[in-house]
Amino acid sequence: MRRRPRVTIRGRGLKIPLSAANFRKAAMSYTIEHKGKKATLPSFSNLPVGAIRKARNMDPDEQIWFILETVLDIKGMAVIDSMSLSEFTEAMNGWTQGAPLGESLKSSKS
Repeated sequence: MRRRPRVTIRGRGLKIPLSAANFRKAAMSYTIEHKGKKATLPSFSNLPVGAIRKARNMDPDEQIWFILETVLDIKGMAVIDSMSLSEFTEAMNGWTQGAPLGESLKSSKS
C-alpha cells in the first residue's frame, strides 16, 4: 500500500499538516501564532453573515474589533491583545489578504 505524502499549508501564522480529514477545515481557517499561543480565525471569506450584517454600519476601525470579538473566544482575544501594533497589522493583513475590512464587506461595482 502506498503512503500519501504529508502536505503542509504554510503562510503567515499558518502551518498545518494536512490529511484528507482536515484539508477542508484548514482551508477554511487562519491560525495566528504569537508567543507560543494560537488563535484560529475562520477564513476571511467564510465570516459569519450575521457578524458582517451587524458590522455593516460601523466605522472601519470598529468593524475589525467587532468581528474579532464575534469569532474569537477569550483565549483567542488574549493572543491578539498581547501583540504589538505592527504584529497585529501583519496578522490582519495575512488574514484579510490585504483587503481593507470596510472595502471587503461591500460588493464591488465593477
